[in-house]
Amino acid sequence: MKKLLFTAMASLCFSGMLVAQINKSDVNQKGKNHTAKVNQVGMLNFNDNNQKGNGNELDVKQNGFGNISISNQRGKSNDYTLVQNRTSNISLLAQRGKEHSAYVNQFGLLNISLVNQIGGAENSATVLQTGMLNMSKVDQLHATNESAFVLQFGGLNQSYITQEGREDRAIVSQFGESNLSNIKQYITTNDYALVSQIGASNDAMIDQKLGGDNNAEVFQNGDENDADVYQWYGTDNDLLIKQSGNNNYAYGSQSTTENNEILIKQNGDNNYASASQYYGSYNYSETQQLGNSNYASTKQYFGNDNVTQVLQIGDNNDANVFQERGELNYAGVLQVGENHDAKINQEDGFYNTAIAKQYGNGQVAEIKQIGGEFNRAFVEQYNASNEAYIYQEDNKYTTAYIGQDGVDNVAEIAQVENYGSTAEIVQIGTDNLALVEQVYTAYSYAGIGQEGVGNEAGIGQYFVANSSALILQEGDDNSALSIQAFGEGNIAKTVQLGEDNSSYTLQVGSYNDVNVYQSGLGHESVVEQFGNGNTAIVSQSNGMVTP
Repeated sequence: MKKLLFTAMASLCFSGMLVAQINKSDVNQKGKNHTAKVNQVGMLNFNDNNQKGNGNELDVKQNGFGNISISNQRGKSNDYTLVQNRTSNISLLAQRGKEHSAYVNQFGLLNISLVNQIGGAENSATVLQTGMLNMSKVDQLHATNESAFVLQFGGLNQSYITQEGREDRAIVSQFGESNLSNIKQYITTNDYALVSQIGASNDAMIDQKLGGDNNAEVFQNGDENDADVYQWYGTDNDLLIKQSGNNNYAYGSQSTTENNEILIKQNGDNNYASASQYYGSYNYSETQQLGNSNYASTKQYFGNDNVTQVLQIGDNNDANVFQERGELNYAGVLQVGENHDAKINQEDGFYNTAIAKQYGNGQVAEIKQIGGEFNRAFVEQYNASNEAYIYQEDNKYTTAYIGQDGVDNVAEIAQVENYGSTAEIVQIGTDNLALVEQVYTAYSYAGIGQEGVGNEAGIGQYFVANSSALILQEGDDNSALSIQAFGEGNIAKTVQLGEDNSSYTLQVGSYNDVNVYQSGLGHESVVEQFGNGNTAIVSQSNGMVTP
C-alpha cells in the first residue's frame, strides 16, 4: 500500500513538472514556399505565427519563462527573426507586402516590441532590447525601402518610430531609464533621423513631413532633457541638437526651406534654446550654451543666405535674434558671464551685420536694423550693468559702434535713412550717458568718448551732409550737447577735461566750424551759429589770474 501511494505521488509530481515546463507553438501556413523555425527552451513560452502568400520566413528562438511571440506574415518573401531570453518578453509583428524584414532581440524582463510593416516593400526593422520594461514600436506603413533601428539598454525606455515614405532611415539608441523617443517620417524621401539618449527621463521628438534629403540628429546625455525637431516641406536641410546636463530644452524647426542648417549645443542645466527657419534657403543658425539657465531664441523667416550665431558662456544669459525677409545678413551674440540680455532684429535688409559682445555681469544690448543695405552695428560691453542701444532704419553703408567698459553706463545711437554715415560711442567709467542721433544725413560722422563718472553727452544731426560732430569728455559730471540741423560741411568739436563743465553748440547752415575746449572745473559755454562759413573757438581753463 505504501509503495503504491509513493508511486502515485511520484507520478503526480512528475506530471506537474511536465505541465510547468509546457511551451506552446502554433504555426499556420497558407500558400507556398514558406519556412518556419521555432526553438523553445524553458517554461510557458508561447509562439503563434500565421503565414500567407509566397516564400515568407520565420525564425523564433525563446529561452526562458513566459515569453510571447505573435506574428502575422502576408505577402511575398517577408522575413522575421526573433530571439527572446529571460522572462515575459513580448514581441508582436505584422507584415503585409513583400520583402519586408524584421529582427527582434529581447533580453531581460517584460520588454515589449511591436513591429508593423503594412503595405509597400523592402522595409527593414531591427529592435534590440536589454533590461526590463522597455517598449519599442515601429510602424512602416505603405512605405518602400524604409529602415528603422532601435537599441534599448536599461529600464522603462520608450521608442516610437513611424515611417510612411521612401528610403528614410530612423535610428534610436537609449541607455538608462525612462527615456522617450518619437520619430515621425511622413511622405518623405531619403530623410534621416537619429536619437541618442544616455541618462534618465530624457525626451526627444523628430517630426519630418513632405520633404526629402533632410537630416535630423538629437544627442542627449543627462537627465530630463527635452528636444523637439520639426522639418516640414523642405529638402536638404540639416538639424543637430546636442544636450549634456540636466533639464535642458531645445527646439528646432525648418519649414518650406532648402539647404538650411540649425545647430544647437547645450552643456549645463536648465538651458533653453529655440531656432526656427521658415520659407528661405541657405540660412544657418547656431546656438551654443555652456552654463546654466541660459535662454536663446533665433528666428529667420523668408530670407536667404542669412546667418545667426549665439554663444553663451555662464549663467542666466538671455539672447534673442530675429531676421526676416532679408538676404546675406549676419547676426551674432557672444555672452560671457551672468545675467546678460541681448536682442538683435534685422528685417528686409541686405548684407547687414549686427554683433553684440557682452562680458561681465548684467549687460543690456539691443540692435535693430530694419531695411537698408551694407549697414554694420557693433556693441562691446565689459564689466557690469551697462546698456547699449542701436537703431538703424533704411540706411545704406552706415556704421554704428558702442564700446563700454565700466558700470551703469548708457549709450544710444539712432540712424534713420542715412547714407555712408558713421556713429561711435566709447564709455569708460561709471554712470555715463551718451546719445547720438542722425536723420537723413549723408557721409556724416558723430562720435562721443567718455572716461570718468557721471558725464552726459548728446549729438543731434538732422538733414546735413558731409558734417562731423565730436565730443570728448575726461573727468566727472561734465555735460555737452552739439546740434547741427541743416546744411552741409559743418564741423563741431567739444573737449572737456575736468569736472562740472557744460557746453552747448548749435549750427544751422553750411561750412560752419565750432571748437570748444574746457579744462578744469565748472566752465560753461554756449555757441550758436546761423548762416554759412562761420567759425567759433572757445577755450576755458582754471589758472592764475594775470594782473
